[in-house]
Amino acid sequence: MADLMTTDVVQQHFMAALADMPVPVSQPPGDAQAETWITFNEISADGMTASNDVRRLRHLVQLHAWTHSEDDEHRAAFFMAIELLKAAGVRVFGWGPDDYEQDTGIHHIACTCEWWQR
Repeated sequence: MADLMTTDVVQQHFMAALADMPVPVSQPPGDAQAETWITFNEISADGMTASNDVRRLRHLVQLHAWTHSEDDEHRAAFFMAIELLKAAGVRVFGWGPDDYEQDTGIHHIACTCEWWQR
């Protein structure tokens, strides 16, 4: 069961789901040299069992879209990533706010995702 709890499984699932993104995708810190990029990180995992159910792990993951651009490229990338994740069985249940970091000049928006691993 220990293999199911590794972040490698989450990373593989999310990287496969986001393979068609037109911007770099990675675990943090990401490709800050790119104009726009996506990062994701697992924030928790917990197991669930029932007498009539296979053991499953619930992973909570944060997805972040970043950009140096002033034309909302991060929002387009963000919503494309959400659609790709939904198609891969990931539930997205909250996002925002859309922030601007004055000291770095970077726009950033994040969401929380839930993925059940059997």
